[in-house]
Amino acid sequence: MLSNPMMEAVEAPGSAAASAGAAPRAVLVTDPNPASRELMLRRLQTLGYATLQAADGAQTLALWRSGGAGMVITDSQLTDMDAYALARAIRAGDSGNVAIVASWPHAFLRDLEACYEAGIDDHLPQPASMAALARLMAQWLPLPVAGEATLDPARLNALAGGSTPVAESLLQDFAASNAADRRALQRAFALRDLAAIGRIAHAVRGAAQAIGAARLARAASVLEAAWRRSDLPSALAGQPDFDRACTGLDDYLALRLSASA
Repeated sequence: MLSNPMMEAVEAPGSAAASAGAAPRAVLVTDPNPASRELMLRRLQTLGYATLQAADGAQTLALWRSGGAGMVITDSQLTDMDAYALARAIRAGDSGNVAIVASWPHAFLRDLEACYEAGIDDHLPQPASMAALARLMAQWLPLPVAGEATLDPARLNALAGGSTPVAESLLQDFAASNAADRRALQRAFALRDLAAIGRIAHAVRGAAQAIGAARLARAASVLEAAWRRSDLPSALAGQPDFDRACTGLDDYLALRLSASA
């Protein structure tokens, strides 16, 4: 994996979002081979990234223009254009905040030079190890580093038995139930109803722990503990952190679920 020395002075895409604790934008995987594309999607999701997918250059450009993609990982030869033409098309309308990575088995020096001239930032040789993929992602689209993870993909994957469709279904169910719980909790806070706060927080904590939403589980546990101590002031003091945890998770779920739709 070689980085373009001309790009070293440019801030890595996604770093500002990561430092602010926001979920990164999705990774757009472009590959005409369904099996290869699915493998890359699964590996990225295991690392905690939301994903988008395309089979050709036209689909890639349409998805990129719709927003939400922070990185494009592309095969060399698509059905309607090659990776160089795709990169030039993206760069023609891009301010440089989308990373483009070429991913194919072998690349000679002349290939890498052609990549950089076309606006491709990096090359990931295939087959690539998870460690190599993780290093590349950390450079170009780092995950948030503030506090607990928004969602632990390993925990969710274990709960879903390794099935991506099951995981997405679980997240959809959680998003719906958590939205209802959040509305109920807001009413409980408005009424200063400590018993209701504790009851709802207990349910939220259990569900959040089940899917690996560590930050939300911690924020809910603070409210639950205040209820058990009959400590309304502490419960009220914990509301802002709970709201921030919910908002962060809502943003992550919206991105991931829209990317998989």
